[in-house]
Amino acid sequence: MMVDSFNIDDISLSNQFPFASNEDVVEVNRTPIAKKRWARSADYFVEEDEALVVAWENVSLDPVIGRDQSMKTYWMRIADHFHKNVKKPTNRSISSLSHRWSTMQECCNRWAGCIVSVDRMHPGGMTLDRLRNIERILVMPRGGLNRRM
Repeated sequence: MMVDSFNIDDISLSNQFPFASNEDVVEVNRTPIAKKRWARSADYFVEEDEALVVAWENVSLDPVIGRDQSMKTYWMRIADHFHKNVKKPTNRSISSLSHRWSTMQECCNRWAGCIVSVDRMHPGGMTLDRLRNIERILVMPRGGLNRRM
C-alpha cells in the first residue's frame, strides 16, 4: 500500500491561478449603485381631498359593481376617477390615495363617534353652535389642538 504524504511546505499557491502574471489582471473601477431615495410628495390640498371623496363615493356606491371587486381593481377605479376629476393635475399613486383615504376615514369615524356621543346626552334646548362646541371638545383629547381633522 502506498502512502502519499506531504507537508504544508509542498503546497504552492503560485500555480493555483490561471494568470501567468499580474499583467493579465485588469482592475475594474466599479461605481457604487445609487440607491433610489423616495421623497415624500406634497401634502394633499383640499381640492384633492374633495376629489378623493367623490371618487370613493362614485366607485363604492356604484349600483352595478359596488364593492364586489378585487381590492386592486377597486383602487384602480378610484384612482382613475380621482385623476379625471381633480381640478389641478397630480401624480398621486394608488398607494398614496389609499393611505390618504384611510387617514380621512379615521378622522370621519372619530367625528361621527363624537356626534353620536352628543346625541346620546339628549341635550334638549341647546343651540346647534353649542352642540358643535361640545363635539369639538370631545375630539380634542384624542388628537390634541394641532392635529388636523
